[in-house]
Amino acid sequence: MSASEDWASLVAELESELRSRPAEARPANLGAWADLRRHLRRMARLLAAPDDADDVVQTVLLKLQSPEALQRMRASRSPEGYATVMVRNAAIDAVRRRATAVAKDEPPVFEGADEALDTQAQRAAVVDMLDSLAASDRLLLRLRFWEDLSIADIARRLGMPYSTVAVRLFRLLRRLRSHMGADRDGFAE
Repeated sequence: MSASEDWASLVAELESELRSRPAEARPANLGAWADLRRHLRRMARLLAAPDDADDVVQTVLLKLQSPEALQRMRASRSPEGYATVMVRNAAIDAVRRRATAVAKDEPPVFEGADEALDTQAQRAAVVDMLDSLAASDRLLLRLRFWEDLSIADIARRLGMPYSTVAVRLFRLLRRLRSHMGADRDGFAE
């Protein structure tokens, strides 16, 4: 039996087992779930950070507890490929969660900021320039650089189209670079 047939039969077995029991019951076919866990663990060791591998496997197993998820997996052309994508996505989510947690615990660090703003007058010029911005522009900067949100997240939060946020942020940064380039050559790109 090939690897894809092995995966397909495993998923079909799990799907029929889930459909045959009440929704609130625990999985009864522990052998099939153990096989699936071993397959997922092998993938997670390749795709996730060592500290995240067990969490990634657990996340994917929880998602596969619904018969609909197993049905989508079986209906895909490659159940193993479907599982690999699920593990990859869970690994990426784990990395993002860890990065967000680190970012929230530590103040933003800008490499070279001390060298670029080496005098009190230059620091004051930057503060004045930021104070002169419209509140909406300051909000964009805060969401993008201090809260480290993506442009898509900012657009959702503000209820604006993605392209509007992207263009406004691009123009704002260009304007700031231009202003700082006129004051100090070290800021121009």
